Amino acid sequence: PTPTPTPTPTPTCTSGCGGGGGGGTPIVASFTLQKLGRDITNNQVQPSYPVFTAPSHLVEFTIKVKSTSSHVIHGVFLTDVMPAQAVYVPGSTIVEGVKWTNNDIVGTQGIDIGPMQPGQEKTIKLLANIATESAFPTGVTNLENIARVRTALGGNAEARLPLVLRRSVVEQVAGVSTGGDTFALSIFVGLLAVNMYLVYG
Repeated sequence: PTPTPTPTPTPTCTSGCGGGGGGGTPIVASFTLQKLGRDITNNQVQPSYPVFTAPSHLVEFTIKVKSTSSHVIHGVFLTDVMPAQAVYVPGSTIVEGVKWTNNDIVGTQGIDIGPMQPGQEKTIKLLANIATESAFPTGVTNLENIARVRTALGGNAEARLPLVLRRSVVEQVAGVSTGGDTFALSIFVGLLAVNMYLVYG
């Protein structure tokens, strides 16, 4: 008898596949990421790029994550990397209007904002306090805030937001201590004494 050839097994996709994972086209995750911010202390209303701020100010960051994949994507992890001169306000993360009680967005794991439908966009907001003026030199300091999204299916994305911070000469002078009094106060007292001498001398 003629032997019957054994058919070659068809490769089966076991994860990240369309149609429930039992074969089909592998799912490819892809995203667009936007990062904006606004200075709340300065009463800035609309988020901007870049953000202009100053020492000791409160800044709100807005992250917009949009899925450009043709499949539902699960396990969409978002992290936010603060500059050294900014401190995350604990419990300030809001995802699509829902407040998150944990602080994982600034951790290594991040927060899972999935699942995300094809074309779906989600908005995430969080707050940070800028360090006091002693952490900055006089003039302009450029900082950077970074948002990153990642999944097990790839499609990792990153957005960088510049923060332009200005420390004025007035702030620096007011912060110099001279025997318990500030340098600015010493100047004021000196000028007052001169004026009194001119009037009564």
